Amino acid sequence: MRLYHTAGPNEVMIITGGSTRTITDPDGKQRKVGYRIKVGGGAMIVPWLESVSILPLDVFTVKLKVERVFSANSVVVSAEGQAQVKIKGDEPSIHVAAEHFLGQGAAAIEAVAREVVEGYMRAVLGTRSVEEIVTSQAAMAKEVISAAAGDLTGMGLAVLSFSFKEITDEEGFISALAEPRIAQVKRDAIIAKADAEKDALVKTALMKQEGDVIKLRTEAEVLKATSAFEMKRAAQQAEVNEERAKADVSYDLERYKLTQDLKMQEAEVQLIEKRKAIEIQEQEIIRRERELEATVKRPADAHNYQGRIEAELEAYRKELDGKGKAAWVKVEGDAEASAIRAKGEAEADAMAARAESYEKYNQAAMAEMFVNILPEIAKSISEPLSRVDKIIMVGDGDGAGVSKLTGQVASVVAQVPAVVESLTGVNLTRMVNQFADNQAKQIAADSSDDESPEDLG
Repeated sequence: MRLYHTAGPNEVMIITGGSTRTITDPDGKQRKVGYRIKVGGGAMIVPWLESVSILPLDVFTVKLKVERVFSANSVVVSAEGQAQVKIKGDEPSIHVAAEHFLGQGAAAIEAVAREVVEGYMRAVLGTRSVEEIVTSQAAMAKEVISAAAGDLTGMGLAVLSFSFKEITDEEGFISALAEPRIAQVKRDAIIAKADAEKDALVKTALMKQEGDVIKLRTEAEVLKATSAFEMKRAAQQAEVNEERAKADVSYDLERYKLTQDLKMQEAEVQLIEKRKAIEIQEQEIIRRERELEATVKRPADAHNYQGRIEAELEAYRKELDGKGKAAWVKVEGDAEASAIRAKGEAEADAMAARAESYEKYNQAAMAEMFVNILPEIAKSISEPLSRVDKIIMVGDGDGAGVSKLTGQVASVVAQVPAVVESLTGVNLTRMVNQFADNQAKQIAADSSDDESPEDLG
């Protein structure tokens, strides 16, 4: 058995059993009841002591129908309608409704509401004539709701709305009441239709007349506008033709100018091409001259220069060889003369003279050796030139380059004594000069000695 029960917002739980409770009725009286209520939500119940029942709060549509009701003017009428009924939501009404309808369901509520409302429908219809019944249905509906509300409230119910759906009679009285009005409406409709047709014809004629006037006026304006347009178009066409003629002349003139400019530009291009061709030919001539000079002229000049250098070196060698031989002969003679003079001197002087002669002999030998190797030195210095295939000299063409080359070779040869002195400390130039001076002095002394015996004889 469930301990907790729930109800929807359109339901009321009636929990019976348990202790009694005091409630207040709508008339203000208080009384004790053995149940409690819960509108929506949930509630705990005590098993075996309390039970739960559901009372619906839904809206019920009740269909209503009353037949053969005598109106105030004794016309039998029948009416149909409908009403919306529900249990009121306040606590006193719920207590009253629970006491009347709990456990009976919605059918019981609809049946009770139908009996009450139909009774008041009969009462309201009986107090009015047929004409009033036909014309005041809304007022009668309000009277029905107001009259039935008291009885329904006593049962915890409320009428939310009520309306008549249909009212009829057995003799056709209600239909007869409508015939004059219908005839009047039809008559008014025919008259209104005729008036409308007449107005339509009049308005149509007037509209047609106005339309014709407007049409003619429009046609006149169109003709006037057309004439003005044609005149303006003719004038504009004349201007267009004039401008077109000017444009054609300008086009021909401009085309002639462009043709002349094009011919002048072509002539300038041809002239530039010829100038470029001439420049290219000149450059080619200069290139060929330089090529000829580099491949033919300069190798020939180098070969001639080498020949001249070799000839000059050979002549210089021969010159040095001749001078060396002459000096040697002179040195040899001087040595022999010194040896003869030494024989007549004293033994000690002979030894000193011999030593001095030996020393002078060494200086002469060194001088002769230096003279003999000078050609070899010059040859060694100029030998690299013989292995050169081509020598290119830059100069003004007066031959100064060739003479400068020979001068440089001679300058290198002249530097040999200085190199020997820096390496050995022996000054060859001074030694040769001293040796030559000594020989000259010795020859002069020998000459004076040779002349003295002859003078004595």
